[in-house]
Amino acid sequence: MCGHAGQFGLRKTLEESSGRMDLFVVPTIGFDLLYAFVIVRLGRRDLVWINVTAYPTADWVARQITEAFPWNEAPRYMIRDRDRIYSAVVTRRLRAMVSGTNLPHRPHPGRTALPNG
Repeated sequence: MCGHAGQFGLRKTLEESSGRMDLFVVPTIGFDLLYAFVIVRLGRRDLVWINVTAYPTADWVARQITEAFPWNEAPRYMIRDRDRIYSAVVTRRLRAMVSGTNLPHRPHPGRTALPNG
């Protein structure tokens, strides 16, 4: 029973210091494509930032991260997909915002192994 309580506490601590960002395609009524960028803070499940553009670039994504979090409120870990849009520019911005952390972001592996498969 004690092991479960410790795992729950660790999970709660990680959730409190983590965020999730995602970029996805939104079709318009005129069949154009827009790209929506969303940042969510996992601990409170708050929508932190949302913005839309027709032409996303790595510099644009890095600027969105800076605008979403003041320098002293950035989450310790940022979960993201392995999209090419998150290039070295975004990685450098995340590292600059979270001092004292070598790997502040965690790219999601895309496929997760099944526990009994």
